[in-house]
Amino acid sequence: MATGHPVLHPVAKHDVQPEEIYRYVVCSTAHLTERDGELLHRLCHQRCEWGDAEWIHFTGVGYLIRLSAFNYPLLVLKRRGLSRSARRLICVLMTRFGVSLVHFDCCGEVLSGFEIHDW
Repeated sequence: MATGHPVLHPVAKHDVQPEEIYRYVVCSTAHLTERDGELLHRLCHQRCEWGDAEWIHFTGVGYLIRLSAFNYPLLVLKRRGLSRSARRLICVLMTRFGVSLVHFDCCGEVLSGFEIHDW
């Protein structure tokens, strides 16, 4: 099939560039306080344009936070009311490991060296 239309030509693999690549961590919701869980649940269910549901997502087993949505996500999370211990964990993940997505999962691993909460 010979055609001059660019859409119909197969693209070589080396020509495709990903838009963004995210580094992520899955960790236990035990790193969140009960109040954090309530806060994230409320934020991710906002039904307004450009609300927190754009970057905080309920996954059915926890919460996915897309840190790359803001220049200073820890400051935004602090203003929303996220606990200091959860922000400390996120800060370490961002600075030491370059993480831009955190999935707090009820079946996720408990990370040593960080506070855990039994709720």
